[in-house]
Parts: sequence; structure tokens; C-alpha cells
Amino acid sequence: MSRKKILLSFFSFLLLGLFLGGVAYAQNLGFDVGEKTGLGRADIRWTASQIIRTALSVLGIVTLVIILYAGFLWMTAGGNDDKVAEAKKWLSGSVIGLIIILAAYSITLFVTSAIVETTTLPDGYTLENAGWDAQSAEF
Repeated sequence: MSRKKILLSFFSFLLLGLFLGGVAYAQNLGFDVGEKTGLGRADIRWTASQIIRTALSVLGIVTLVIILYAGFLWMTAGGNDDKVAEAKKWLSGSVIGLIIILAAYSITLFVTSAIVETTTLPDGYTLENAGWDAQSAEF
């Protein structure tokens, strides 16, 4: 494995760990399991959405770094056609990756907002007064 790939992999995992390291919450569906275990009371839908958004943001940053690297290669090619061709490959691959990341972000935003909208109870309702029986898990 080349040194560039090793460094790129190392920094990718480092950034991923920095951004995703503190994003671990428990769900709260009317049971106080998350609070009693000290995991928090955040909604699992919100937590999953935040994890996906963070991961896609990190991928966007990595793509930006790759675009900058391709620009650096092109600027330092000094008229060498082989280096310019390599820079163009890096640039085209990163632009395609950026398009895929933006599409994934848009799809994720749409799907998570649709899930939250369809699974959220109206204002003033709780699981208990909506007919939820926590013992038998029936409505």
C-alpha cells in the first residue's frame, strides 16, 4: 500500500473518530431506560439523523481535501502531461464523489424528515394518553 493511501486512510479515520466519537445516545419511547442507565433521553430518530449527517459532512470534508490535492497536483505539474492527467483523474473522481455525497445527504434529509413527520404524535399527546399500554405493548 502506498504511503499516500495510508496517510489518507489514517486522517479519514481520525476525522471520523473526532466527529462521531461523542454522538452516542439512547432512545426514549416512553420507557426511562436511557435515563436510568445514564445514556440520555434523545430520540433515536434524531440520533440516527445526526449520525448520518455527521458522516456525510466528514465525507464532504474529505472530498474537499481531495479536490485541493488534485489542484495542487495540477499546479505543480510543470507542463508534464502525465501529472496533469493524474490530477484530472483525481479531480473528476472527487467531483463525482461530491455529487454522490450531496445526493445521499438530500435523500437522507427527505427520508428522516418523512419518518419523523409520520411517527410523531400530535401536540399534547403522549404514548399513555394515546392508548399505549406499556405492559402488553398493544393499543
